[in-house]
Amino acid sequence: MRMSCFLLSSAMLLAWQLTAEPVFIGSTDHPDGVYKTGEPIKLSLSLVENDRPVIGRKVRYRLEGGDEGKKSGTFTTGTEPFQIETRLSTPGWVRCLVTLLDENGKPYRRQVNGVSRTLTGGVGAVAAPETFDAALPEPADFDAFWQECRKELAAVPVRAERVPIEVTGTLRDKVELFDVKVDCPGGKPVSGYLAVPRTAPGTAPAVVFFHSAGVRNSVRRHQLAAELNAIVLDYNAHGIENGQPQAYYNELKNGALHDYVFFGSESPQTSYFRGMFMRVMRALEYVKSLPEWDGRNLICFGGSQGGAQILAGAGLDSDVNLILFRVPAMCNNSALRGQPRYRPGWPFFGQTAHPKILNTALYFDGVYFARRINPKCEAHITVGLADTTSPPPGVYAAFNRIRSKDKHIYPDPDGEHVSTENRMLMKRLKSFIRETRSGAAPGAESR
Repeated sequence: MRMSCFLLSSAMLLAWQLTAEPVFIGSTDHPDGVYKTGEPIKLSLSLVENDRPVIGRKVRYRLEGGDEGKKSGTFTTGTEPFQIETRLSTPGWVRCLVTLLDENGKPYRRQVNGVSRTLTGGVGAVAAPETFDAALPEPADFDAFWQECRKELAAVPVRAERVPIEVTGTLRDKVELFDVKVDCPGGKPVSGYLAVPRTAPGTAPAVVFFHSAGVRNSVRRHQLAAELNAIVLDYNAHGIENGQPQAYYNELKNGALHDYVFFGSESPQTSYFRGMFMRVMRALEYVKSLPEWDGRNLICFGGSQGGAQILAGAGLDSDVNLILFRVPAMCNNSALRGQPRYRPGWPFFGQTAHPKILNTALYFDGVYFARRINPKCEAHITVGLADTTSPPPGVYAAFNRIRSKDKHIYPDPDGEHVSTENRMLMKRLKSFIRETRSGAAPGAESR
């Protein structure tokens, strides 16, 4: 097991230099933001523009989670970072969240892709994260529930409709691309883009990409499939059409799929996530059914809601042998009912007082799936210590329950939900496939 520092700073700074917009940069005096209980914790925040400190701007801050409780105030940016010290005498999570203010003391707003947004940031730390666990025991019938789902899935044959998509240029002789729909119970298929290398039967690893929350088109990954000489399936989370105008997805997002996370949430049998997670199982079954699959390597890649799907998929399919995901959602849904109380992960089922919804959420909690993952499965997970969408206590709770000795978590002290990125995970995906082809010991290159 490795708990590694998620070193994104240089890459992020390079990206930030390309924009004139200011951004917050956070750090901790422990580079990984991980502390022992009782240690002093120093959190630092700077406002930077074009890699230079922005001086004289007013910022509102809010410190949460430390021994002293909530603390708030304002500071003026200068050449040196704003610093605040706290500590955690018991295992926990502390974060300092900041908002840039305008000349009137109101949150400064900027246009991002045509939408007015405030400029915020943050930095966080954890103490004794190896102790984090689920707030409540899993339902007694957790396995029985998913066994019934398996039976329902088994009653529908793994049958796919594949529509060829032309591949041009130098890739034409290396890979085939399809718009694919795979039958699945519940009225919605697995719907995505499938890239299959032109290779001998039984020689290609399979990689499945899972989507974060929202309503969007699948991604054509035939270039990656050609590079890896691997089967690559990228499918949308909702069983909807691919390749449609953006208006189609916007209409679904604002209409038929608006607030989909709460559809049927009063019962695990009717929950929207039951169908979504059954599509996860069917997607994995489908790529394993392809004659090109090597029969050994079944890899999952994604983030946020995609991370929740990966935990479920790997927990329900023991053939998965590598999982790579960012800031997984839906971990420790019961967090507010434990001691100490933590913010639950997206979609924040735990914040409702409705007992049936709270009970339903337990059947889709990534923490409970995590301990069912094959102990031989290699795992790489990122966690943002300033992330309030997938809070660190839940992510660590899932990580702690993974039984593999080859598991790695990468804390990012100023990582918010969208800033912990894929580059390091993609690098490991490529090196893993090189290792399997060379016959090297798993993890050789990563070590």
